[in-house]
Amino acid sequence: MIVNGEPHRSLGEGYHVIVNPHSGAIRNGHLAPEKMIEVLGDGTRITLTRDLDHLRELVRSLRGDRVGTVAILGGDGSILNVLTSFVRAYDGGNDLPDFHLLGGGTVNALLGEFKATSKPIARLERFKKILDGQIEKTYQERNVLDANGINGFIFGAGYLRNASEYYDSHNVNGIWTSMLVTLKITKGLILEEPAIVKFLADLPADIQFDGHPIGLKTFNFTYLSTITSNGLNLKVTPSACAEPNRFEAVVTHVTVGELLSAFFKMSFGATLKTPKLERAMVTSVRFDAPDPIAWFMDGDRFEPARTIVVKLGPKLRFLQ
Repeated sequence: MIVNGEPHRSLGEGYHVIVNPHSGAIRNGHLAPEKMIEVLGDGTRITLTRDLDHLRELVRSLRGDRVGTVAILGGDGSILNVLTSFVRAYDGGNDLPDFHLLGGGTVNALLGEFKATSKPIARLERFKKILDGQIEKTYQERNVLDANGINGFIFGAGYLRNASEYYDSHNVNGIWTSMLVTLKITKGLILEEPAIVKFLADLPADIQFDGHPIGLKTFNFTYLSTITSNGLNLKVTPSACAEPNRFEAVVTHVTVGELLSAFFKMSFGATLKTPKLERAMVTSVRFDAPDPIAWFMDGDRFEPARTIVVKLGPKLRFLQ
């Protein structure tokens, strides 16, 4: 087994398992790494990642080894980090490996979308049977997004981008959980604290869905995704992924009151609804703005730009 960046042997066309050692299953003692070796029978093909830099180094190494299948143990956040790292390391190429999600995270919405259990031992045992040829391989596919050449699954601007930055600034050493940060932001909205209310500042822009202008000329909340339609709690809904070769676009101008109402409703799986809202399944979204717009992809923030074009990126294959 590889822990904290120890070298691994060449795997050729084989498989590799990438593990977030801080995932809920391991942290809570529900799954010991030794159990993974027992099920798979080969500890040299398992890596416990240390941090994002280590993950990206590992991905580059696995690409050099031409690994054919990558299994991921962790929740939705870990999965997005791994998948995004692969897509960017492979420059959107067609030689991306297949992926198999093992669950074991605090949030496992993606496995729910695939109608699969999030219990990691059961997923590991299934993976072993697939490797041994006891189960026929079946797949589901999902596109990533391409935003000005940057690939990922979730694009956000306006409030979502600002809230993401706020979360990172308060999540020093993991003390602040997403729930605590959300409560802090909610309190700031209720008390109309200027530092929080400014998250909803107007952003003027000409916006096109598939080349057609939409009705809004200003917005403060934009969420584009191929995997989920909520933007606050990662609850997957069919509208975000049921249509092949499309992604969901949500652009709106939301008030403080509407956002506070949305916090409550969306915690139960509802989607965002406001009077000034444009929502559609699309193949591209274009923003042309007089001033640069700050944006993020999968939590990573990129240089603000006056023109941002978001379109479908490479398609990934997931073993079921």
